[in-house]
Amino acid sequence: MRLALRIIGFVLAAGAVILFAGDVIAGWQAGGLTLRPIGQIWRTLDVASLNGLQVGIERYVWPPLWSSVVFPILLVPASLACAVLALNFLWFGRSRRSARKIFGRR
Repeated sequence: MRLALRIIGFVLAAGAVILFAGDVIAGWQAGGLTLRPIGQIWRTLDVASLNGLQVGIERYVWPPLWSSVVFPILLVPASLACAVLALNFLWFGRSRRSARKIFGRR
């Protein structure tokens, strides 16, 4: 289980680096750094699924959930979100030995 968490963490960390590098390159060409949000990347990849998620949440779950929870998450920079998720997966996938060192246990 720990190995799977660490692998997912490293893949997410690589994704964060790739997304950030793409943002830096695009910003360098445009003359300013702008970090692309999750929603923009999702819309570029598959706009129909993003629209389907919005309709499904607003129609079948609870309309304020889209505007107060999901939509603000889609505005978070994708590279930052990947980095935070990677750190969480790597934290939970750490070995027992490193956890003992961190918390001072033998």
